[in-house]
Amino acid sequence: MRSLGIIVAFGLLFSFIVQTKAEALEGVRAFKPVLEGTLYRGGGAGGKKPLSSKALQALCEEGFSSAIYLYSTGFKGDETVECKTKSGSNNRLKYTSMSFRSERKDILEKVYEVATNSSLGPIFVHCWNGKHAAGEISAIALKQFCDYSSDAAASYWKKNIDDNPNDYTSIWKKHIPGFKQIDDLKISSSIQKDLCP
Repeated sequence: MRSLGIIVAFGLLFSFIVQTKAEALEGVRAFKPVLEGTLYRGGGAGGKKPLSSKALQALCEEGFSSAIYLYSTGFKGDETVECKTKSGSNNRLKYTSMSFRSERKDILEKVYEVATNSSLGPIFVHCWNGKHAAGEISAIALKQFCDYSSDAAASYWKKNIDDNPNDYTSIWKKHIPGFKQIDDLKISSSIQKDLCP
């Protein structure tokens, strides 16, 4: 179980990252918090490709424990990056590729593990531009862990893209509402208070 002190420290650290460091995370665009200290989302440097080595190094130095590429295009295999964080502690970031639709339960299991284990750093999920796929898995995480309704989760998704949401109706009318909470991955209300927006 996470202690309040650790949550506050993570919250302050990652609020700082979001406000002042998002641009400094080389190779990462559209960096946004989803679940404070647990799940963040974004996109790569551009194009249909995974994160660069520099982006993975930057995430590792910020204390992330894993990064998940939500596609398989251009992915050459799992990668582990070891580094010293900016606070001087040793860190290891695991980079994997997982499908935001067919492996969504596996992704949520990883988020649950971080939410309930204070020794793990947060997860960064990304697609190409940080909008559609990263937004969809983030909306589903909000349903799973923060009890968002389908309408609230769909609204979250629509507010976080620059495109016309009507070009992607299957996401907010089918895929987000079609997700049902997984009982084994529910978190306590005390953890929800610390993580949920």
